[in-house]
Amino acid sequence: MVLVDPSHEDQGAREWQLEGNAAKVKWQKFYRQSLEIKRKCVATASSSAGLVEGTELFKQCMPEPVGHFSAALNALMLDYSATPANQQAVLSELENVYYASSDQVRAARRSYGDKPLIVLTHAPFPKGPEETQALRNLRTTLWETLHDELAALSTRGVNRTVAGSGHFIQWDQPRVVDDAILEVLADTVKKS
Repeated sequence: MVLVDPSHEDQGAREWQLEGNAAKVKWQKFYRQSLEIKRKCVATASSSAGLVEGTELFKQCMPEPVGHFSAALNALMLDYSATPANQQAVLSELENVYYASSDQVRAARRSYGDKPLIVLTHAPFPKGPEETQALRNLRTTLWETLHDELAALSTRGVNRTVAGSGHFIQWDQPRVVDDAILEVLADTVKKS
């Protein structure tokens, strides 16, 4: 198995612990606002007009173009992102990732025995405008720790930080993802 900068079922709760209750309150406000916007995105994408480029809602609903993608690939990504199905999928993820999905994953957690497992982790993010360097360092350490925990689900699990990548490692360093998949496949065949 290859996990590409995966979520961890406890990431929200453990990140909130870094800053205390104020962080959770701030998150809940952001979360409610994000749900409201995303529900508008779904409704608008599902309407006969669809999401209209250049509008404020379009900007809120759509991903930013990826700098190293070609114009054609960015256009394809935007076309797909504007579909009702994609907007609904993003809403569903937002509604569930820190709550119902996390509860389900936590309840199903088990050992993977000795199955090959590679966890790919994004390179450390730079300090954000509202962060201290100390807080950024704590967040980086937490993310790496959570991914170490996921890798430890297998006796053969490893966590690898991918230099030069953000959260979407498959966009930033696709060859690293390909190589990890091929490595796990080769390891699986060798073991058979």
